[in-house]
Amino acid sequence: MLEAFDIVLDDNTENVYHQGENLNGHVKVLLDGHKKITELSITFRGEASTYTSWLHRRGTNLSTDQCGASETYFEEHVTVINDETSLKTGVHIFPFKFTIPSHQNLPSTFEGDHGHVKYFVSARLNSYLYTKKIFTLIGGQAELLDMDSLLTAMVSTVSMFFLLKYFFKILLPCYIKCMIFYRIWYTNNLICFQALVGK
Repeated sequence: MLEAFDIVLDDNTENVYHQGENLNGHVKVLLDGHKKITELSITFRGEASTYTSWLHRRGTNLSTDQCGASETYFEEHVTVINDETSLKTGVHIFPFKFTIPSHQNLPSTFEGDHGHVKYFVSARLNSYLYTKKIFTLIGGQAELLDMDSLLTAMVSTVSMFFLLKYFFKILLPCYIKCMIFYRIWYTNNLICFQALVGK
């Protein structure tokens, strides 16, 4: 019988990382009896997802429109067990090591009402047992802004939002329905912009 199936991140109690750092940990399997294992895999993944819905009037009827988008920043799989194996009673530790990509600009961890940016390690046992450990990533592009830079970024964000809203809603109504998640950062005296759009 399986008593515990967990992921533990080593040497980082706060679970906060930066790009280029190693993420060390292990999968812990606790059994109170012998158990046959046919599969144990570990996944390292960074992703963004967004979704929203709103009421739309068509004549005298109200209907619900939906919009969403997703993006995968990186994904790495490791197969630990792929043949039938018998594990004895007790604790079994399966270590792993991943390196957070540094060759691409990753956004920081974010959680909002209509979108999120998440980074995690997950493990799957015998196809039907699943566990996940989420960690916080501080993106490599983040810089502290002085007040003038912050105000400039805020004004540019508002201007860009209305410009893109007009562009998406008026000029491309047949291709793009809405923009519901975006991020902005300031680096090297440039305001950079990235958006996820729902189609």
